[in-house]
Amino acid sequence: MGPFERVVAELTPRIRDLPMKAQAALFLGASLALAESWREWSAAAGLDPATGVYDRAVAAASAFAGGGEPVSPDLLAEVEAFTPSDHSDIPGFTVAQDCWICLDVALRASAADRDPAGYAWYLLEPMFHGVSERLFGYTDVGSIEQEKCDSVSLADSALVAAIAAIDQGIALVAPPVVGELRLAELQRVMAAIRP
Repeated sequence: MGPFERVVAELTPRIRDLPMKAQAALFLGASLALAESWREWSAAAGLDPATGVYDRAVAAASAFAGGGEPVSPDLLAEVEAFTPSDHSDIPGFTVAQDCWICLDVALRASAADRDPAGYAWYLLEPMFHGVSERLFGYTDVGSIEQEKCDSVSLADSALVAAIAAIDQGIALVAPPVVGELRLAELQRVMAAIRP
């Protein structure tokens, strides 16, 4: 297990210990923090940003996190259909994809058979890639060298701030019901995960 995987492995049980609605709020906060990057990537790729689908999904996930009912399967299918899946060389693809994956996880938290914490990687993947790209010129260095590069990346102030933002996010959503004001604060705190 490499250094990045160890960070995620330490976060996963902490997320899993949260109530399901709080887990939904955490992933929703991450998606909202990454949304501007997704919109920029969509524009650069010449794609329809599917803002209507995104906004309806955010509203549904927010309602669930705030004490509402589970999300409709139809909305889940729409979100899945609009999640960027075909890799693109246009910068920002991973952040755009992770924006939608985090939203999908927030919605699927309403299904009793889901484990949102199992998707903790996506909370930090954009920053893992962004820092690696900035420091080394590429996101995946491979082999033994990757572990050394990941260790150096973990000392980078942007990645340190992103990990701290996840910690703050976990603390913010710890109550069983997350209200609108707390969700806005969560989005502000989680902005540090955006490269």
